[in-house]
Amino acid sequence: MHFRRLPQPEVSRQIDDPDVSGAVAGDRDAFGRLFRRHAPWVQGRLRRMLGARSNLDDLVQEVFLRAYRSLPTYLGQAPFEAWLRRICARVAYDEIRAGSRGVRLEVVTTLPEVVSGPVVEQREAVRHLMHIIETIPPRNRIVLLLHDVEGYTADEIKLVVGAKSVNTVRSRLRLARSELHRKARNHAALKWLYGDTAR
Repeated sequence: MHFRRLPQPEVSRQIDDPDVSGAVAGDRDAFGRLFRRHAPWVQGRLRRMLGARSNLDDLVQEVFLRAYRSLPTYLGQAPFEAWLRRICARVAYDEIRAGSRGVRLEVVTTLPEVVSGPVVEQREAVRHLMHIIETIPPRNRIVLLLHDVEGYTADEIKLVVGAKSVNTVRSRLRLARSELHRKARNHAALKWLYGDTAR
């Protein structure tokens, strides 16, 4: 990755990580080291939120391009990882809003909590659930993924998606969960999750 030197911001508190402080000061080599250190988990987060896709590496690059351009605004007010995590979520949000076709979400075992049973049966249920999530409107879907898969708080999600209030985030989360459970309850392969006898 190639970057031009950035103006140095005034840091509001001591930054303990020398690579972070170096990158903020305009050291491109330091930023390169941050990229190599953090790119794997950034890719993992994007994969969980967006699924396996051909442009995943490009999206990782987009996260770090945005981070680099935003370095003058990073004043050490939050850990670098948390700051980068929000940028990662924003890139995923923008990608979902773009309405890309052919998305297949990754099978994760952290959503929803209602899933239980043998491992094979559990993973099959989650696979169906993730496919249902793909049908949820984008602005509600990203809130569900950020909150229930990635563990973001409502306050963090508000910043990521630009919602007017935390209540807006919570409302979208309720709508997404309601739609997920309604469709899952009516799915032949998932009725057993809700105690229905027909399977």
